[in-house]
Amino acid sequence: LAFLANETGGKFTHDQNFLEYPIKEDLAIETGYYLIAYEPSDETFKGKKFNKIVVKVNRPDLKVVSRAGFIGVADEIAKPKRKSADSELYEAIASPLPRPGLNLQLTAFFVNSPNGNVVRSLVHLEGNEITFTDDANGLKKAVFDVVAVTLDEKNRVVDEFTRTHTYKVEAAAIPTITKNGLIYSTDVPIKKPGTYNFRVAVRDATSKSLGSSSQMVDVPDLKKTRVFVSGLTLAQVDAAGKFAVPMAVEPESALTLITSGAVPAVRRFRRGSILAYAYTIYNAQLDAATQQPKLSVQTKLYHNGQIVTEGIPQEAKLEKQTDWTRINDYAYLRLTPQMEPGDYAIQIIIKDLLANGKTATTSQWVDFEVID
Repeated sequence: LAFLANETGGKFTHDQNFLEYPIKEDLAIETGYYLIAYEPSDETFKGKKFNKIVVKVNRPDLKVVSRAGFIGVADEIAKPKRKSADSELYEAIASPLPRPGLNLQLTAFFVNSPNGNVVRSLVHLEGNEITFTDDANGLKKAVFDVVAVTLDEKNRVVDEFTRTHTYKVEAAAIPTITKNGLIYSTDVPIKKPGTYNFRVAVRDATSKSLGSSSQMVDVPDLKKTRVFVSGLTLAQVDAAGKFAVPMAVEPESALTLITSGAVPAVRRFRRGSILAYAYTIYNAQLDAATQQPKLSVQTKLYHNGQIVTEGIPQEAKLEKQTDWTRINDYAYLRLTPQMEPGDYAIQIIIKDLLANGKTATTSQWVDFEVID
């Protein structure tokens, strides 16, 4: 790791048990810096010679970091399988950094169904950045261009799609959308296990405002993995004790209106709320006599990286399932009125009490925000 950091212009931090200190130090450096770009001549890329990079400055109080050099071979940029004239969206997808403009919040996670593995993604679009125009019969409409690409560990495209969605609503719904935004949902099939980079770019076709976001998703090999938990989602419980769980949607229903941020795609909850966290457990071993699993569940709550509540592992009281290889479970969490506003995370740790070794335990976490 030290060699990798030094050769690429990075910094290697070691012998630190408290990461907040080096992170604060690194962030302080970001408050003032110059970024210098260097474009080699075309002749540089006609061979495979290693070209060293040396950067010197005259001012002694400046520190310069850069990669040690490069081989004279142009990098291959991951491109979609199908050609598209809409290069702007694909340039946003190819960029390693989020595209500023239309603010997107991406939540993506692994889901297994009898039909196969998918990456289920929820994209929150800020409502005050969406442009609506007049449509027939007094309706309002917004048009979105969407590109999504799934890259494997070698940065190869394994799946991609380009869609245009027209969303129409009554004029009375515009204030709600402006306040809470819209959710864009989609499922992307994944044939092989591995670690994938899911990237999405959305453009408001009227204002031409464009944004992008990405997230890494692990797709396990359920034929080899023992117990595995995935799809941890958070939502506020309503007066009837019900809560939202993301489900598969058809492309024509991909855009939905929300009435608050207390949903799995946004996860912004007021103090005093009651939340439900839902998840799916795969590959739990079954008791030979009862043909049912025996699991324990432990919950931990974090605030700004520090544990504020650490539950005791308790045996899971599972509801009757139609398929014990895919166990849907949930529990409740009450946010006290005294909770400090800010960023939190909840973690669940599942242990298969009928299994042994490292494969007997699995965990998952999700972050959320507490507001006044």
